Amino acid sequence: MQTQTSESYRRIKTTEGVLSFNSFTLDDYLKERVELNEKEINYQNAKIKIREKIADGITFIYKAIFKPKKTENEALCEIINREKNKKTLLEEGAGNDTLYLDVLGKIKPEKYYRSDVSENQLNQVQDLRVENIIYDGIRHDIEDNSIDIAFSKCVLHHIDNGCEAGRERNRIDYLIEQKRIVKEGGKVITVDVNDPRKGNLKAKFWHYIKHRLILGEEEHNFLDEQKAVSLYHKAGFKNITNQKVETYKGTYFIVIGEK
Repeated sequence: MQTQTSESYRRIKTTEGVLSFNSFTLDDYLKERVELNEKEINYQNAKIKIREKIADGITFIYKAIFKPKKTENEALCEIINREKNKKTLLEEGAGNDTLYLDVLGKIKPEKYYRSDVSENQLNQVQDLRVENIIYDGIRHDIEDNSIDIAFSKCVLHHIDNGCEAGRERNRIDYLIEQKRIVKEGGKVITVDVNDPRKGNLKAKFWHYIKHRLILGEEEHNFLDEQKAVSLYHKAGFKNITNQKVETYKGTYFIVIGEK
């Protein structure tokens, strides 16, 4: 990734409310990425099945009450389906999610890859139509310029750091890695949720009941579509577009960038 080629870094660090600058070497950077990656793996592996089943029940009730006109998955499938080149797809941060069923229900790629940092989560999906790939959080074991479309849902806000500058750097690196593996003219698509804590009542209820109370997730540093678009620009994408999708659980945004 581009950031890794630099010999040293500077990052902002907060100490007792005062901003200071510390030297930050490549070794420091890689060590930090490994530590963050291990933290995410531990979080994913610690998910309790019964809690996930209860969360699925909450999802069913929400859909029954609010009767969504369109979900973020449907919006994503429509975008992918409009693309001329969609023979090879990569779903980043796939875990044990069933997004791939929605995609394969509407699109027939020659190859569908699902990647995640958690082998435990990936192995919960065994389907001959897809290939699971363990991702080390830094670089995929995928050749340059080999994927038509790389996409993710609700992954970007999981990429975090103790400080704002480090968080932005890691998120940009994440996008740069996806850009590396897509072909020239290929697309990288990010689907994520606007900060539910600032959303309407159904978004707040969904976040606090399902994710915080039932699933026991830590609070995240969410971003909005303007921030995501800014990250795409800094990662070197072109022809960047974005849109919002109002769903039964809050507002989602979709950002599309071309290599």
